[in-house]
Amino acid sequence: ISLETGRILLPVLTFPCMSVRVWLSDDNAKTWRKNEEVVQPPENTRFGYPIATELADGTVTLFLLNSTGRIHVSHSQDGGETWSPVSDSGPEPCPATFNVRRIPNSPDLLMIWNNHTQRTNLTSAISHDNGHTWSHYRLLESQTGWPIPQRFAFPSIAFLNDCAHMTWYECRPDAETGARFELIYRRLPITWFYSQ
Repeated sequence: ISLETGRILLPVLTFPCMSVRVWLSDDNAKTWRKNEEVVQPPENTRFGYPIATELADGTVTLFLLNSTGRIHVSHSQDGGETWSPVSDSGPEPCPATFNVRRIPNSPDLLMIWNNHTQRTNLTSAISHDNGHTWSHYRLLESQTGWPIPQRFAFPSIAFLNDCAHMTWYECRPDAETGARFELIYRRLPITWFYSQ
């Protein structure tokens, strides 16, 4: 992500300990350096797919997929140099990739994740308090049967002209290849996510 200061942050997963390291660039991505400390997972936990978001007050929040089935959260007050201890204040369950973005001209956050123990029921929610609590749950893709006939993951979010532009993949069983993947694109007005 690009911060208001112009700094670019790139959170990456490190192997084999499955912790997170943040790379920083202050010259428009010409050169990079590692931040001061690694964001370590709690004992017997592994991280995956870190998502960084800048809050309205300039705090950078790192949302972390992990092996507990709940999203972990860490904060940086210095542009990604150092990070607070990890907490498990994110929503659950989350068995797959997710995304979080701050809504333009607002302090509110929009999250898209699988609100299910499987990669289904792709759900959106809004946070009015920097990710501490979530409300306005809306279903983007629902479970249509059991066993689950299709799965959804890897959502992306971008904002333009008062709309959220989103993509994710849909995976269905396929007799020839075993699985068929399709890229789904959806555009919705930002006001849709606040509806009940």
